[in-house]
Amino acid sequence: MNNLDISEWIRFAQTDYDTARKMGDLFKPIPLEIACFLCQQSIEKILKAYILESVN
Repeated sequence: MNNLDISEWIRFAQTDYDTARKMGDLFKPIPLEIACFLCQQSIEKILKAYILESVN
């Protein structure tokens, strides 16, 4: 794996997190199940980037 792979995972994680945050602006009431899922996905992707970094 190279740094491009790691930066891609971080970008994917940021997109998930940004989408979850935007849901609060777009939907009332906020669909918590979807927002929480996106936050969980974001954390998983950050952890994946961390693991890829640590094995390099």
